[in-house]
Amino acid sequence: MHPDDTYLRELATRYLGTGRPVSWERVADGASTIVYRFQRGTERFYLRILPEEGSTFAPEVLAHQLAGSLGCSVPEVLAYEPLDPVFQRSTMLTTEIAGTPIAADTPVDTAAEIVRAAGGDLARINAIPVQGYGWIDREASQTEDRLYAEHPDLASMIEREYRQAIERLPDDAVPGLSGDTLQSGCSTQSKSCRTTPDPSSLMETLTRLHIFADEARYTGIIDFGEIRGMPRLYDLGHHLMHDRERLPYSTFGWLLEGYGEVTALPEAHREMILAWSRLIAARALLRGLERNPASPIVATARRSIARAGFSV
Repeated sequence: MHPDDTYLRELATRYLGTGRPVSWERVADGASTIVYRFQRGTERFYLRILPEEGSTFAPEVLAHQLAGSLGCSVPEVLAYEPLDPVFQRSTMLTTEIAGTPIAADTPVDTAAEIVRAAGGDLARINAIPVQGYGWIDREASQTEDRLYAEHPDLASMIEREYRQAIERLPDDAVPGLSGDTLQSGCSTQSKSCRTTPDPSSLMETLTRLHIFADEARYTGIIDFGEIRGMPRLYDLGHHLMHDRERLPYSTFGWLLEGYGEVTALPEAHREMILAWSRLIAARALLRGLERNPASPIVATARRSIARAGFSV
């Protein structure tokens, strides 16, 4: 379901006024929302529309506001509608974070500086508290200035979202790795993750595609569409799973350096990050195999598991 030009013109007038003409185009890379880019002179804005009825952008709006208050470079929310009266969906308009993600041709020294800066912002985002664990509860999070997640405790979240799902992995899910070894490894990692002492905090599920730079300068982090409440090291594990994805070098070490400059990491942080990375990769692999075995996430998850190893 997509809006027509009449509706987009009405939104542009409502949100940006009538002083200067505004043009728009559909952005193809919106994963969980319908996204349009609005252009007014040299200024760019992004309109997001939730495809689901009854859901709102309230959690993302609050996440942007809280992250911005901590000094993070994230888009500013200019307008928000819990329920647009015309389109009957929630809408949100944000400013643009200039630039593009780092790419294969980004020089190594430049990429290192950009990712270290992003690591500092990620640490600040991960300091935002969340009540509960798992996906952010959109209904609960729209009534107070606090974010709520779906599960009351970490153990139940891991049981429902990871362990039960991973048990459905086929024996040949990862070439060269037996099904028993993979299952045992996942079980060991889930036990490690359940015992983490960290309270729940905001996760951005960061990959290189969320880190933007303009003319070799870090400009910010985008896309709060898949936020959740998890222990602090989860986001670093998520980034580690995607490490080297379409890049000729690793970015994880740089991200960890920038992260550690802002917040102290526990003594066993590398083992815990690896445990989360393995769990995330195993669950992503199952979801990819069930939906589309040829999708890029299947190759990414297999590569991540093979790289980390799963000896038990």
